[in-house]
Amino acid sequence: MTVPRSILSRELLPASIAIYTTIAIVAFEGLAVTAALPDLTAELGDVELLPWVITGFLLASGVATAIAGSFIDSLGTSTVFRWATIGFAAASLAAAASDSMPLLVATRVLQGATGGALISVGVGAVALVYPSQLMGRAFAANSNVWGVMGFAGPALAAALLQVGSWRWIFLVMVPIAAAALIAGWRTLPGPVEPAPLRVDWIAVALLVMTVGSLLATVSFLSSAALLPAIVMIVSGWLLWQRMTRDRSSLLDRRFIGDYPYRQLAAVAALTLVAIMGLATYLPVYVRGARGASVAAAAWSVLWLTIGWTVAANIAGRVTDRVEERSVMRVGVLVGIPAIAAAWAAVAFAAPLPVIYATYFAMGTAVGAVTNSALQMVRLAVAPSLAGRATSAHAFSRTVGMSVGAGLAGGVILATVARTVGDVSTVRDALAGDTSDLAGAAVDALANGVSIAHAVSLGIMIVTLVPLHRLMTGPPLIGEQGI
Repeated sequence: MTVPRSILSRELLPASIAIYTTIAIVAFEGLAVTAALPDLTAELGDVELLPWVITGFLLASGVATAIAGSFIDSLGTSTVFRWATIGFAAASLAAAASDSMPLLVATRVLQGATGGALISVGVGAVALVYPSQLMGRAFAANSNVWGVMGFAGPALAAALLQVGSWRWIFLVMVPIAAAALIAGWRTLPGPVEPAPLRVDWIAVALLVMTVGSLLATVSFLSSAALLPAIVMIVSGWLLWQRMTRDRSSLLDRRFIGDYPYRQLAAVAALTLVAIMGLATYLPVYVRGARGASVAAAAWSVLWLTIGWTVAANIAGRVTDRVEERSVMRVGVLVGIPAIAAAWAAVAFAAPLPVIYATYFAMGTAVGAVTNSALQMVRLAVAPSLAGRATSAHAFSRTVGMSVGAGLAGGVILATVARTVGDVSTVRDALAGDTSDLAGAAVDALANGVSIAHAVSLGIMIVTLVPLHRLMTGPPLIGEQGI
């Protein structure tokens, strides 16, 4: 029997197309939708729901990633791949046809759920499809797809927004998903050891309630946030108690509450809260407050992604010689002045290239922190528990990005509401309205983005607390040579 020499060998090519194409479309959707926020807001209105276009996707994706492993183990990657791909294509088609913001948010939740399942399928299928000598290349290709889409996503989004509308960002996913489905329909493996499907649905419901109410709390930033805050506290306590009794297979409490996992999750999540929320609304600021073109707004998301990719690759190399926690410290210490510089650039309406440079620096902070944190998780945990530990850490990162998007959006919209009294005027500003009221909304939008930077700077400074615990704490298992 001939041993494949490449992940693109004839016998592996259909599976590779299926795996990496679906990963690419999920990666593309995250960046492209951010780039399209100004246009879809101008058309659909309901500006107060704008944060949920992003947070709804991230919340559903995080929960789906947490529970997809159980479905894959029981049903096999092939079955989960088929249903998730069909669901993602259907959700994309529904998003493209949305005629209101509430409907778009609902379709984004479905996209997130199916997209999270596809990400889990991609990781699980690599270990089952490829022979051991190609495993490293296959995982590297997985990372490279995300990196390539980080560069290509804004370009494709800008082109689609110029020649069509924001709806094409969703429509173009349908035929690509169909091609992936055809390639992978019979090539991905079934269950290795079929077993009854066991999912702690009570824990899933509590998790959704906890994170969903957390996002509602930070998004409203008003008296309306009181009820979701109460729900968050109660459901979070119940979920924690359920995990304490070891009845939940959803998340392992050890990898959320114990040292060093708690501190690693806190540093990574707080960094993402501080920086990724700002990045989510940069296109809205560029288009609405600075009057830039559709293409310029779409391209604005590129610079942070470049910084993230560059720093992550450097961090992956230098940790052969430098301790991971030292790399993390550098990332946090870079992030604080980078956000401060971005705040100053926005507050004084600096030229857009200057703002982009600060976002590149912010991206390097994210890349250094997230890469080193994941390496430290793997270093600290026994190999037999690596899957649970990395899943819990990945979930905390998803929550961080979700909270960041919700909080930044809440700050911006609250500022607009306090200044002009009606957040719908942001829609008029994004649509090119030149009336006095729309002009006031432009000023309020710029002020809101500036305040959001100030809040993010405070959050990044708070990150020093769990970082200090990591820097002064006992060595990780791997550092002791155990």
